Amino acid sequence: MKVYLLEDVKSKGKKGEIIEVSEGYARNFLIPRKIAKKVDANVLNEIANRESSEKFRQQQEQKEAETIFNKIDKKTFSIKAKSGTGDKLFGSVTSREIAAAISAASGFEIDRRKIQLDEDIKKLGKYNVEVKIYTDIVANIIVSVE
Repeated sequence: MKVYLLEDVKSKGKKGEIIEVSEGYARNFLIPRKIAKKVDANVLNEIANRESSEKFRQQQEQKEAETIFNKIDKKTFSIKAKSGTGDKLFGSVTSREIAAAISAASGFEIDRRKIQLDEDIKKLGKYNVEVKIYTDIVANIIVSVE
């Protein structure tokens, strides 16, 4: 009997897969515990609808990411910070502050975890920073710490 898994089943398959199991295992264990559904036309349509809506959602996210990329790539964002002698900052400039500067200048919310800094910025100057907007879309920005 073919079943569609609603949860991961050890040594059988992962959630979302269609697998072949014995009828007794399906009827007595998987289906009563709502771990799987018997595959029929309704289930196949439901899977197809879910996949198409997921694909549409990913396309929308990618379009939005491309818009953000076009808006912020190769731009300079200024951050004001207090400094002492030798251009050393009191504290540091973190990815959170860079994300806030990008949001203020461009109007797009950027998650601080998408900003790739090797370490926090601790001196005045200009720094090249990568912002991973989407899986394969990376914007290079310049952060000017003044």
